[in-house]
Amino acid sequence: MSLPHRDLATEELWVFSLLIYSKANVKEICLYWQDKFGANVNIMLLLLWCDAQQVTLTEQHIKRLQKVIAHWNENYTTRLRALRISAAAEKLPKAAADKIKKSLLSAELELERVEQAMLTATLYQLDSLTEANSTKTAAAQKGNLYTYIALLTPTPYAAHLKQIHDLNQIVEQLG
Repeated sequence: MSLPHRDLATEELWVFSLLIYSKANVKEICLYWQDKFGANVNIMLLLLWCDAQQVTLTEQHIKRLQKVIAHWNENYTTRLRALRISAAAEKLPKAAADKIKKSLLSAELELERVEQAMLTATLYQLDSLTEANSTKTAAAQKGNLYTYIALLTPTPYAAHLKQIHDLNQIVEQLG
């Protein structure tokens, strides 16, 4: 396998993300890494999608992806998420609280979708993308997500490695 045509990639990643995020424990693992290590969930989903396409990214590729969305994520996505969370803590009538939460969540998802478009556009600009093969390095054999988490926490615990394995298993089952 390889990456789909560039014009289809953003939509394909979005559909993949919605599907995998709906699977048992995926949301919890992604949010745990987001809160504990500062992981970007869209990068995690992109890396899992690349694994599904049998495309291996290097640390340099992942660092470039992080850099590309850093400004957008920090100034828009993260701020809107914080607003949604803080608004939920306000004492409002239930109907009003539900409407605000729904509106903010919808806007947050659109910001996430823009991030994914930025990531896929950048993915196609990266040099030396390689298709996975039997001679890849030990880190690459663990998948793109392992490379990313190793950038965030140089010594992942056994529990983190199990989570990576579990996510990779879910991707394989979707395949």
